[in-house]
Order: sequence, then C-alpha cells, then structure tokens
Amino acid sequence: MGMKKSSQVSPGLTATYATVSFILEVGLLVAAGFTALTYLPFAPLVSALIVVIPLLLIWSLVLSPKARVRLRLRTRLVLIHLVYVAGSYALWLSIAHNGSTQYLFWPAIMLGLGVLSMLLVLVTGGRIVPHPRAERKAMSTATVGNADGANSHAGSGPSTRPRGRRAAR
Repeated sequence: MGMKKSSQVSPGLTATYATVSFILEVGLLVAAGFTALTYLPFAPLVSALIVVIPLLLIWSLVLSPKARVRLRLRTRLVLIHLVYVAGSYALWLSIAHNGSTQYLFWPAIMLGLGVLSMLLVLVTGGRIVPHPRAERKAMSTATVGNADGANSHAGSGPSTRPRGRRAAR
C-alpha cells in the first residue's frame, strides 16, 4: 500500500533545520575565533587557530552527522545544543569585554537560532537530524528466503547488490 511513513519529515522542515544548523556551525567557528582573539595573548592568527582547529576536530569526530564516534542521538543533540549555547555565551562575553555593546545582537541571534534548532528537533522527535538509525540498519540486513533456499533482500541483498560501476547503472 502507498501509506506515508510516520517517520518522514516534510522537506521544508528538513531544509530549515539544515540551514539553521549550517548557520549555527559557522557562527560557532566565528564565535570561537573572536573569543580567542579577545582573550588569548598571541598573534591573531595563532590565537584563532589554537581554538578553531581543536573545535573542528572535536566537531568532526564526535558531533557531526558522519562522526567517527557514534553517540546516541539524544546525547549528540544535547551536546550540540550545549555547544551552541556555550558559543553564544562566549561571543557575548567577548563583545562585552571589548566594549562593543552595539554588537550584542550577534550572540542574541545565535542563541535564537539555537532555540529554533531545539524546537525543530523537539517538534519532529529528532527525525529531522541526520543520524544512522537502528531501523535503517535492521532493514538493510533483513533477509527473505527464496524458493531455491538462497537468501536475499527483495532481490537486492548484500550478495546480489551490484557494486562499483554496475551500481550506477
């Protein structure tokens, strides 16, 4: 039957979440760099690199959708949003420290986007977040017995799935 799965999320919400996430990730790097420039006593480039490079490594290894370290979805989401809040706060501290209070709207925008991200996650039950889910793995490894005794997943199991150039056809 052509029933729509309840786990699907509208493309508009997915695009909104992806856009907000991208803006927050870039904003986090900018906030980290600006905070480093404000508080570290090194040359500007060195200060920024001291903070931004480890942040990029941690993000890519632990918090990104294709991270090497696999965390439960809830754990990853809580950590991501805590990092966004910490980035907003660090940016606020840096701007206030420099006396440029007319730019305090930037951390407010970052915090607002973080709240929007949290709301999108809550409204969709986390289905909006790119994450390798257990049901996808279970579906891809499920096998169905054929009449001749060979196992396959609707004719396209791991043993019969085309690989390499044949897969593109």
